[in-house]
Amino acid sequence: YRFPLSIGFEYQSLSPFTDYGFAPTAYYDLSASVRVPLPKLPSLQPFAKAGIITLTPPSSEEKWAHRHWYLMPGVSYLHRFSKSIEVGAELAVGASEAVFPRLDPEGSRGSPTLLAELGARVGLDPSYNFALDVHPRALFQLAMTPLKRFNGVSLGIGFSASYRFGEDPDAPKTIVRSIKFGELELPPVYPAMQSWYANTP
Repeated sequence: YRFPLSIGFEYQSLSPFTDYGFAPTAYYDLSASVRVPLPKLPSLQPFAKAGIITLTPPSSEEKWAHRHWYLMPGVSYLHRFSKSIEVGAELAVGASEAVFPRLDPEGSRGSPTLLAELGARVGLDPSYNFALDVHPRALFQLAMTPLKRFNGVSLGIGFSASYRFGEDPDAPKTIVRSIKFGELELPPVYPAMQSWYANTP
């Protein structure tokens, strides 16, 4: 679909592929995104998303509880198989601030972190303006501080909903937008030929 802009929201459940030393009781990502397809190549869609990744450890390891506040630009390629189904892949890189509120008794500690993700999308479009996506991905994180415990890859699958601005290009009113007439020249009209005009309109 060609559309000028879309806004979406996503929930994604994550599972660490790296050994953290414990199994998180909750590990998920909530994000909002803006997507702008290239006008001449709408299958190629640059995007930017911002969100919060929350990791909750078991009570015995609660000091490791933290949240990532992140921003990630990226690009996706989507192929439209039919009017209501799209499939594609995407790549994004960005940065976050991981905040550990319980790690230090003196106060919260932060850890700047680099993020990268590689994912796929399977989209269902009930209408032109509304889209639902299933989004599996691999998320890599690399701390820029000595706190390296959570470096590595996490696997996840998410569900997103987005609203696309613009008009459906398949709608009848978009097929014929206007009719333009060129210069018109009418021949002279003679009252004496009234009967001929009636038979030869």
